[in-house]
Amino acid sequence: MTNVRREKIRAAALADIQAATAIAEKAEAEGRNMTADELADYGRAMTRAKDGREQLRQLDTDDEVTRQARALAAEVGGAPGTGAKRLALTGAGRKDSARVIAGKMMTSDGFGGRKALTDSGSIVTPVPIQGDVASMGRVPASLLEVLPVLQHDLATFRFLRQTRRENNAAIVAPGAVKPTSIFSVEGVPNELRVFAHLSDPVDKYLLADVASLERFIADELLAGLNAAVEDEILNGDGTAGHLRGLLATSGIQSQAAAADSVTTVRAGVTKLEATGHDASVIVLAPADWAEIETARNTSGAFDLAGPVDRAARKLWGVQVVLSNTVPARTGLVFDGSALAVDTDRVGVETKWSDAGELFDRNQLKARVEGRFSVSVFQPSGVVALTLPTA
Repeated sequence: MTNVRREKIRAAALADIQAATAIAEKAEAEGRNMTADELADYGRAMTRAKDGREQLRQLDTDDEVTRQARALAAEVGGAPGTGAKRLALTGAGRKDSARVIAGKMMTSDGFGGRKALTDSGSIVTPVPIQGDVASMGRVPASLLEVLPVLQHDLATFRFLRQTRRENNAAIVAPGAVKPTSIFSVEGVPNELRVFAHLSDPVDKYLLADVASLERFIADELLAGLNAAVEDEILNGDGTAGHLRGLLATSGIQSQAAAADSVTTVRAGVTKLEATGHDASVIVLAPADWAEIETARNTSGAFDLAGPVDRAARKLWGVQVVLSNTVPARTGLVFDGSALAVDTDRVGVETKWSDAGELFDRNQLKARVEGRFSVSVFQPSGVVALTLPTA
């Protein structure tokens, strides 16, 4: 469609240029100046041709924006409109990863007999990624499930952060100066950090059963990694060895406590909407969400018929994600397009060993690690909530 439109605009502009040229050449051939009518016709034709040129330039700009959007979508892992990709360190995604890791940790006896757990080794599995959680029709189990993921080739990188957003688009009279909108950005250096932990020594035969091994990997190693990444994304203070998390990012908005928690959250949503953002996620501690769910109105009945959707875990129509790492009486509401989780293309490494005294005790020790960070592109798309005292 765009190509057809471009050709129509180009053809019309060429026709106007030819018409203007014909008027000028006619007067020149007759050895005279153009008449008033000819000057008017010439001016109108040239104006239309210049407008056509500007439209073609705008189409080129739109195409470049679309190209960049598609490139970003490919980086994230999906085409525009199909939903971004998310980390899958919870739920089914974590179980699938554990199953793959456990399968590679087992070895056959070579005679068709049962598999046994190897004594040591290292497995690198791709960072577990899943489709947009909203399209999966279930309540997200972790903050990481609702944040888009960007994968990087290098551990150090830069991203663009918006520092000012002033839209001055308006109707412009012919010949008048067009207004300038200010969308200032700055390049922000960022770095992937290694998240890792070790298990206690575990008896080899306790893990020999594949099902037990899968549960151990999923419930302990991968779940612990997920919790650590989520904690830093929310609370990292930016000091040495830490991410600069959402609550410590300069430029985010804040919402003071209102009459109650439900009203406070609504005020935070309003702040996002007032700055041109869409509220897509609310982050609350489990106890604070329970207080909202069990709030009673003046008649003594539960207030679930109002802004709270218990089945979908939504408040004011916005998805609520519970986090054990967000501070009590603190919450967040943000536009999901304003930030992203960063990781590499290497994946999550799981390594186990029976070195040293572990060999004498027939024990294994496991280590899991991956590299992650967070980028906040538009701080105004994040609102920190201070909930009133319960």
